Amino acid sequence: MTIASDRWTPPFADWEGWFALDIDTLYDNWVVGPNYGLQLRQQDLDSDDGQEMYSSDACIFPCSLFVDSLWFFEETDCDGGNLVEICYEVTDADGDSIFVEFEVTDSDSAVPTHTVLDTVPGYLPPNIGWVLSGTHCFFWDMGADYPGYEGCDFDIGINSFNETTEILTVTDSFYIPDAEGVAWDGEYLRVTRSWYDSGLDTQRVFRVDPITHEIFADSCITDDLFDGYTADCEWYNGYLWILGGGLSNQRAKLFKFDVPTCTILDSSDALIPPTRWGQGIAWFGTHFYVTDSRGKIYEVDPTPPYTPTLWLDLETMHPGLFPGATSVDAMVFALGYIWLLRNPGPANHILIQFDFTGSIVDSFALSSTAGFGPEGITWDGSCFWYTDHAKDYVYRVCLWGCYDSLTVGGCLDSRQPEVDIDCSPETVYIGDAIYEGGNDYAAVRTGVETVSVGGPEETEKFILSVIGEV
Repeated sequence: MTIASDRWTPPFADWEGWFALDIDTLYDNWVVGPNYGLQLRQQDLDSDDGQEMYSSDACIFPCSLFVDSLWFFEETDCDGGNLVEICYEVTDADGDSIFVEFEVTDSDSAVPTHTVLDTVPGYLPPNIGWVLSGTHCFFWDMGADYPGYEGCDFDIGINSFNETTEILTVTDSFYIPDAEGVAWDGEYLRVTRSWYDSGLDTQRVFRVDPITHEIFADSCITDDLFDGYTADCEWYNGYLWILGGGLSNQRAKLFKFDVPTCTILDSSDALIPPTRWGQGIAWFGTHFYVTDSRGKIYEVDPTPPYTPTLWLDLETMHPGLFPGATSVDAMVFALGYIWLLRNPGPANHILIQFDFTGSIVDSFALSSTAGFGPEGITWDGSCFWYTDHAKDYVYRVCLWGCYDSLTVGGCLDSRQPEVDIDCSPETVYIGDAIYEGGNDYAAVRTGVETVSVGGPEETEKFILSVIGEV
């Protein structure tokens, strides 16, 4: 589809880049180049001959959101801890609130980042999450989240988002008949196929490349494993956790699925009361969370016997939000909120955003009729993926008109020995220094003399020489 807009002048002076463009190319460029947004405008014109004419017009406008700089350094004090101070500068010329999240990788493998301390002196919180333009710093406790590692292949990235809209922007999609659950493992999508369609009555667990959409040969056939169909799924700790669906014999049971061997390693009893379907499953913090079809959310212990406890009763808090055939079909935690996928959604508003008290924050709609279809949902760090059972597609949808990110690399160290001693001036100690790139620094203070050694092997050799073992 080509949108041509060169036959009349822009309606506003600040609409620049006015030209004929191919919409597919535009979306491709928009995804690759984050600092450009899209405005579409449809004009109803009366022609001279009395016939109605319609002109769709578009313009590319530069986003105002930028991550201008990012740096980090590690502080190893004499307290047995390893704190990484991460600082960044983010600006938005429009003055909008900005959502900021960070990620850490070690040789391209994702690193846990659960322990964040927003308490850096001189920087009033919040410095992560929803922030304003400016310079922000926060601590990440590497010793708590990723102990025993050392190297110089660490990357720390800052992702920023703003300009939320109420219409979900479809940025990608691929075809899978009867797609049901979807989970993000940090690199690939895991998509389950559950319900039965003529000629396609097979249950599957697919591994899908999110960029090329390749379905890998190691995808699993699961017809003989599940007694009935399944609901959504979640990736946690190297396993795919699948929730039993419907009112079958496996209703609302939790299955621990080992993808490499295509086997069920463990399962629970039903996690919700009888007559209710199991629908959504998500991992957050230290527990699983599952929801029934009407919005009752249960916290589930991640170890056998997988004990459930009612955690949040959205059905009681919001009567009529999921009436009749309208049901909660999936859930996910992202951006500091709870997100429920509704099927179908009134006025196409299929995605509902809740805070942790159960209050509704916002809702988001599709650009076309949803129908009975949305089933599973996951978050890839920037956008949502959801499965549409009726349309046989998996869609990537984003809330953002603008986003930007920046990644820097360096050295980090959480290996033993960690210091937990009284650091008097005559004491041999490691670290107690702040410098960019990491804490691979060993020193002994002897009055006015300081000796330093860099590198993992040199560090250990120096330590042993000081304590008299070499």
